[in-house]
Order: sequence, then structure tokens, then C-alpha cells
Amino acid sequence: MSLKDKIKTPDKMVDQQGAKLLIYGQAGSGKTYATQSMPGKVLVISAEAEVKGYDDLREVYAALKSGELAYDSVCLDSVSEISEILLVHEKNRNKDGRMAYQNVSEAVTSLMRSFRDLDMHVLFLCKEGKENNDGVFFFGPKMASKPLGDAIT
Repeated sequence: MSLKDKIKTPDKMVDQQGAKLLIYGQAGSGKTYATQSMPGKVLVISAEAEVKGYDDLREVYAALKSGELAYDSVCLDSVSEISEILLVHEKNRNKDGRMAYQNVSEAVTSLMRSFRDLDMHVLFLCKEGKENNDGVFFFGPKMASKPLGDAIT
């Protein structure tokens, strides 16, 4: 099979594995409201209400992967909040602040990749971060650490 035969159009990829989206914005901008436009049966995992730690998210991921939970779409609301929850846990567990941030970065990246690879539509919501670099403003997803926010975009 040649490379030309392996090329897929975006809509064919979405049909096969689902759309994977990241939306970031200010509070009240309608990020969570956007989940209403997701197709099929939608699971919204709220970090503000339901997530207490990494194990909770891994448990939900495993149930989605195995089919124990049957959904067409899943949303993590919000990855920013999840990174903050994990950072508090890591700082209590690890007195080396650099190591705590590194562990959170690895955990969030791994978690996002796992959910991204599910055969369903996946929406990641994030708070909006703003950085001022000599009067030029840059906007992106806000995370517990700037390198993590840069890594997921």
C-alpha cells in the first residue's frame, strides 16, 4: 500500500475516530454551553463538581475505553481545573516544587492523550490564559504551569 492510499480526508478521520477539539476562553464565554452541540449521547466530566484526583479520571477513561460507559462524546470541563487539582495534590506529596510541576505536566499530558485516543468525539475545555510579552498579548489555554499550557496547544 502506497502512502497515497493511506491519506484520509478530515471528515473520513472524524467518521472513524471522532472529532478531537480543545476550546479555551474566559469564564462565561460559553465553553460548557458548547457541549450541547456535541453529537449523540454526551458525558461531561466536571472538574469543579466530580473530579477529586487523577484516579477518578483514569477510572472514567477505563470505563469509556472498555464500553462499560457507552457514550458518543465526552468532554473534560475543564483541563485547567484538573491541572490545578493535580498540582495541589502533588505539592502536598512532593516537597520539590519543580518535581510537582513536572509530575502534573506528565499526568495531564498522558491523560489528554488517553482521552484523545478514544473512538468517540472528545472536547477539552480550558480557561483562557493571557501573557504579556513586551506589550504583545498572547492567549492560550491556562494550566497549572505555562510549559504545560504551551505543550497542549
